[in-house]
Amino acid sequence: MALADAPVTPHNDYLLVLSQLGLLGAALFGLPAGYVFYRSWSRWRKEPYAVKLRDSKDAIMPPQRFFLSLGLAGALAFALCMTSTFVFHVPALTLYGVLAFGILVKTSFNRKIRLPEHRVLRAGYALLALCAGWSFHVWGAPKLEAQALELQARQKLEHVLDLRVHVSGNTALLDEVILLYEDAVLADAANADAWLGLSASICQLYFRNPADFERIGARAAAAARRGVELSPTYWKVWAQLGVAQSFYGDAAAADAAFSKALELAPNSSNAHYYYAAYLGADTDRREEALAEVRTALEINPRNAAARRLQQKLLIL
Repeated sequence: MALADAPVTPHNDYLLVLSQLGLLGAALFGLPAGYVFYRSWSRWRKEPYAVKLRDSKDAIMPPQRFFLSLGLAGALAFALCMTSTFVFHVPALTLYGVLAFGILVKTSFNRKIRLPEHRVLRAGYALLALCAGWSFHVWGAPKLEAQALELQARQKLEHVLDLRVHVSGNTALLDEVILLYEDAVLADAANADAWLGLSASICQLYFRNPADFERIGARAAAAARRGVELSPTYWKVWAQLGVAQSFYGDAAAADAAFSKALELAPNSSNAHYYYAAYLGADTDRREEALAEVRTALEINPRNAAARRLQQKLLIL
């Protein structure tokens, strides 16, 4: 089955529920929540904005309206996140934070500020909002787009590796992943994760044409080096640089990169696992590999990949 045609990760929770449960199941799943939201919204609109305290000139927001506001804000942010799970978390959660902070301000201060309502001032408000939105689009949209493409490519790459379709001869899926990563670095060249993923996906080209290991390794190493330049304290880019160098055949450079990754993240189970996987390819360093994989399992006994590697090394 082609991965692109399988509804494994549609990047939309509503489509995912629909594909898993069908129309009737999605209706039974969503209608109760929608009804609760509708009743809450209706109740919220009926609540007064402020009530005066007895024997006091101060006014406060009614507790019922406060909790309804908080619940509606959280439900709205959650619903927006579900609409586009791979990109919309940042603006949706930001909206949630703004609404929650607005509730805190509303309930903590008594001063009320009414903005003038002249038509000229309204036009000014609209112009200010337009400028703010345009600025966010210019500065923020490329970074959000790069993050979205990187997350989408990462999920597809994980599926490709799990299903081993790039080894079976289906080249289209891996090519699609590489294109997604390339689009991500074009959208935001400062995204270290995108360069890391691009290097990792390029390394998988080795299984398509092992004889071309030098060109593949050099290309993957160049992408990993760019990630190291952007984030020199990020252990994953150093580990990926080690992987790329090992594909290229430069054992000394690969060993140095893996050692740097371990230096940056000595308590990371995966960092020790990656180094153990590299050492395990050399029969003369099998004991070192076993020591590293034992350390990885001591840090995280649930590391399934490290457990499989340990069993493989013990058998060999």
